[in-house]
Amino acid sequence: MTEDRVALLRAPAARAAARVALNLLDAAHAAEQRVRERTDDEALHDFRVALRRMRSTLRGFRAYLDQAIPKKVRTDLRDLARATTAGRDAEVLATWARDLETQVPPAKRAGLPWLHARLAARRDRVYEELRRDVVPGFGNLERRLRKARPSARRTGRATGASSRP
Repeated sequence: MTEDRVALLRAPAARAAARVALNLLDAAHAAEQRVRERTDDEALHDFRVALRRMRSTLRGFRAYLDQAIPKKVRTDLRDLARATTAGRDAEVLATWARDLETQVPPAKRAGLPWLHARLAARRDRVYEELRRDVVPGFGNLERRLRKARPSARRTGRATGASSRP
């Protein structure tokens, strides 16, 4: 086990949860930059995964982080994650249609180019909306989360929690 993981396991729960949440925020930031710059096809998926894991961490350690992370920030995080669903759905459908070509006999592929074009156009349109309307909102939310800076001092311990890590 690495020294960082050992230190994380030995830290008070509030501090460890905050560190995990900040690491996930860093991962979301890196993926958001890839979405913005269009560097790879997995960027949106990675962005969604980081947001989902961060939300799960905040929910799982609510007793330790609730005071530091305002409900409005958690709600905005949920809304941001939901706003990326259409983009991921369009991405998956376009990939599915491309893979479908190998499963359809050549004589029955007449409509596939049309389907590919429609789904690709839909994916591109949704991605543009994401880049224009959704992704920029992440920067504001990220600043608010980093400003919250949950720590063991500010969040205290959960009711009935022991002082042991």
